[in-house]
Formats: sequence, structure tokens, C-alpha cells
Amino acid sequence: MPESVRVFDLAIVQTLADSRSEPLVSFFSVLSALGDTEAMIIATLVGVTLLYSQGHKPLAVGLLTAMISSTFLTVLLKFSIAEARPDALYSVYVESTYSFPSGHTSAAFAFFGFLAYIALTRERHGTLRNFVIALAILYPVLMAFGRVYLGLHYVSDVIAGCAIGLLSAAIGVIVAQKLGSQKFRK
Repeated sequence: MPESVRVFDLAIVQTLADSRSEPLVSFFSVLSALGDTEAMIIATLVGVTLLYSQGHKPLAVGLLTAMISSTFLTVLLKFSIAEARPDALYSVYVESTYSFPSGHTSAAFAFFGFLAYIALTRERHGTLRNFVIALAILYPVLMAFGRVYLGLHYVSDVIAGCAIGLLSAAIGVIVAQKLGSQKFRK
């Protein structure tokens, strides 16, 4: 990581560590647990199953593609770059995997980015559509901020996670559109 980026990252992590509050630590810890690997696997399998069982095979395959793409790119970069997490002095708890990029953030942006696509293209009811889109924006943004707030990631980690997640959601959309145009149905 370039030194100027690391200086910026460390300043943010230190500032947030110095201004933490117990209610926000609790909130972001719960949110973080909802975004861990096991929870995202369950959410993905439930989403894929629901979409598939309702006859939306292209969307089911698209969601699965988005999440596999996000996982693959995140793991590839984590082990290629092997960036250490912020010092335990700044962390609420310690995680043993590499820091860059944030897997929680990439998975959140991939999953909810694809969910936003479904809402935009399939949902005609204004209130439900608006709620899903708001959730699809709010949840990943809060996840990204929370990972930095808890001292588990640097800002550069979550920015990269955001980019990977959005790219992965776009890959899922392309796959779903391609399969949908080929009449890939029940």
C-alpha cells in the first residue's frame, strides 16, 4: 500500500478508535456478524432457492454468480496482497484473516447490489421497491463504515471491497440478462 494511503488509513482508524461509543460498537458488531461468511452463504442460498423456486432461474444464477465472483476476487486479492489488519490496539476484536480488501463489504455490495437490480427491474410497487432500494444502499454502506469503526479494516480496504462488490453485482446482472434473453426458464 502506498505510504500516503496508509497514513490516511491509520489516521481514520485512530480517530474512530478514540471516539467509539458502546451503543455503536454493539450495533456495528451485530451488523458485522450478519455479514460474516456463514451468514452470507445462508442468505445467498435462501435467495437463490427463492428465486429458483419462483421460476426466476436467470436471477437465481445471477445472484449466485455475483456472490461467487465477489468471494473469488476478494480471496484472490487477500492472499495476493497479504495486507495486515489494523493493530489490535485499534480493534474491538481481532480477526485472523488479511485486511485488504474487506470481504464483509464486498459481499454486502454484491448481494444487495444484485437485490437492487431485482427491485429496479421486477418490482412495480413503489413502496416496496423504494424500501428494497434504500436497504440495498444503506446496508452495504453501514457495513463498510462499521468495519472501519470497529477497527477491523482500513478505509482503503472497504473502498476496494465496495468496488469488488459492485463489479460482482454487475457480473451477476450480465449473467442474468444473458440467460434471460436465451429463455432460460423452468
